[in-house]
Amino acid sequence: MKLFRGQPDHDHWRRPFTPTEKANAWAGIGAILLIMGVMKWLDPDVPPFTGRWSWLYRSLYEAFGPRGIPVAAFLAGASFIVAAISTWLAEKRKRVQDG
Repeated sequence: MKLFRGQPDHDHWRRPFTPTEKANAWAGIGAILLIMGVMKWLDPDVPPFTGRWSWLYRSLYEAFGPRGIPVAAFLAGASFIVAAISTWLAEKRKRVQDG
């Protein structure tokens, strides 16, 4: 799908994300999840849950109690942060080896 008149018909003209850009995005998502975990820890949700993610909140609440939702957010945020750090370190190692 063309967004503007001069755009080529294929997506090969776009460059892929660099590892640093990927790591920055993962770190941002991880930070957002950690902040969400803190918010849910300080003001936990209680049943009945409504909305699109209610099945997940209900499952976490039933399995782990009222602190299940923030702990899941902390774990998800930490995993994104670990992935970002490992990507940064791998890119740094590659730059040191190359030059």
